[in-house]
This record gives sequence, structure tokens and C-alpha cells, in this order.
Amino acid sequence: MQLTTIIPADPKQWAGKYGGYLQKVALSKISDHNIARDLVQDTFLAGLEQLPNFKGNSSERTWLTGILLHKVCDFYRKRSLEKAKESHIVNAQINQQARFSNEELFIQKEFLTMLTLKLRKLPHLWSTVFKMKYLEEAPTDQICLKLGITSSNFWTITHRSKLQLRNYFQKTG
Repeated sequence: MQLTTIIPADPKQWAGKYGGYLQKVALSKISDHNIARDLVQDTFLAGLEQLPNFKGNSSERTWLTGILLHKVCDFYRKRSLEKAKESHIVNAQINQQARFSNEELFIQKEFLTMLTLKLRKLPHLWSTVFKMKYLEEAPTDQICLKLGITSSNFWTITHRSKLQLRNYFQKTG
């Protein structure tokens, strides 16, 4: 039995032949049209770079789809690292401002009292995650393990709780 080698089409035809399909695949993984479009373009560029390595063991469309799916994984990995870095910077800023005068200490106590009242308005899980992370300074992996949530779910909850708390504080002044 002889394997048939698939000869790739001219890369200039990829956008016309596979662009729509790859865009739909990207949108099924990432709901932002602009990011999906960029990932498809990155896929075509990577395909051009890897064209000499294309062995023809799969169809060209399947091969390009595989490249796209790797690009999607890279996108989420990078985004996750950026969020972790952002959180680290916020925590460092909070820790840097740890010294307070008496007046500042009074203001901080007043703020904590208001924060406690606002936290009660959040869904229980959100409030628990926020308290553990920002008041108890528990490590993220420990919080996820204790509450049985994923890392991405943790970041979603912290982001949404911060937004909601900001809305609560803006309404009350």
C-alpha cells in the first residue's frame, strides 16, 4: 500500500480557499473578531515558514487548522501570563503602601468597613475569592485548590468582582 502525498496549494490561494473556514474556527475559540482575524493571519505566516516541513500526511486545510489551534493556545497562555503579571504588580503596589499615618490608618479602617459592606453584595464565591486573595493574601493556587475552581475561573472571578466593587463604590461616592 502506497501513501499518497498531498502537494500544498500555492500559499497565495490560502486566504481565498481557507480564510473563511479558519476565521470560523478561530471565532469558535475566541469571540473577538479582531483577535480571530489576527490569529488567522498569524496562521498563514506560520504556514509559509513551515511549508518546507509540510509532509502531506494530512490535507492542507487540516494542517493549517492545526497551526491555528496552536496559535489559539499561545494566545490564551500569553493572556494568562499577562494577567498574572498584572495581579503581581497590583499586589506589589498595595504592599508598598503598607505604612500609614494615624489619619491614613483611620481612612483605611473606614475603607475596610465600607469594603466589607460592599463584599456582602457580591455572590458568595466572588466575595470569598476576593477576601482570600486581597485581604488574606493567599496564593492563587491555594485558593483554586481550596475552592475547587480553575485558574482561569479564578481570574475571571477576581476581575468581575473588582469591576462590581468599583461600581458599588462609584454609586455611593
